[in-house]
Amino acid sequence: MTTRLPFPLPGKYSPGALHRNPAVTNPLPAPGDLPSPCWFGGGISLQWNIVAGSVADTQLQATWASPIFDMRPDLRGISPNNAGGFTNTVGPRSIMSGVPMWNRAASLWIQLENPRLANGLLGVNLAGLKVIATEEVHISNPQNIATISDPADITEEFTTLGRSSILSWYPTGDGNPARYYRLMLTFNVLQNWQPGGGEPTVGPEITLQAAMY
Repeated sequence: MTTRLPFPLPGKYSPGALHRNPAVTNPLPAPGDLPSPCWFGGGISLQWNIVAGSVADTQLQATWASPIFDMRPDLRGISPNNAGGFTNTVGPRSIMSGVPMWNRAASLWIQLENPRLANGLLGVNLAGLKVIATEEVHISNPQNIATISDPADITEEFTTLGRSSILSWYPTGDGNPARYYRLMLTFNVLQNWQPGGGEPTVGPEITLQAAMY
C-alpha cells in the first residue's frame, strides 16, 4: 500500500545561511544567501472622490498608501515585526506588519501612467492637479508608525512631459533608515475637471504602480 505525500518533501533543518546563529546572540547575526531584496505592487487606478462643500479649493481627491516597510530586518530578535504582538501570553505571534527590505539603500519608486490612452498622461486633463506626500516612520514598533513632518507639496516634481511620470523616495535616514517606513500620497484636483474623449466622468484616469528596490 502506498500513500501520496505532499511534494516536494521538506528539506532538513540546517543551522546555516538564514538560520545561522552559532553564538546564540540576540539580535541574531545578519543572515547569508538572501535573495535580491525587492517589492513590487500591482497597478491600481486612482479612485476619485468629490470633496463635499468645496468652492474654489479641492474639487476631487484620490489617495494611495504604500505598505509598511521594515528597512532593518537584520535587527532580528530585538523588536518584533508583527501587527499585534502575541495573541496571548503563550500563543504564537500574529501576522507580520512590515515588508522586510534587506537593502538599506533601497528607494521607493512610483510610476503614474494611463495605459488605456494612446498618449498616456499626455492625453489626460491634469489642470489644477496638486500632489501631497506624507511620510510615516517609527524607529522600533510598526504599530506606532506616525507622521514625522508636515505633508509636502511635491507637485513640481510631477511632470506630464512624457507618457508617464516617475517619482522616488529614500526612506528617512539617507542610507541608514529608521526601521519602519510608509509613504502616503494625496492627489487633489483644485478646479472643475472636464473629461476628455474616452475618460470617465469623475476625475482624470491615472494608473499608479509602485516598487521598492
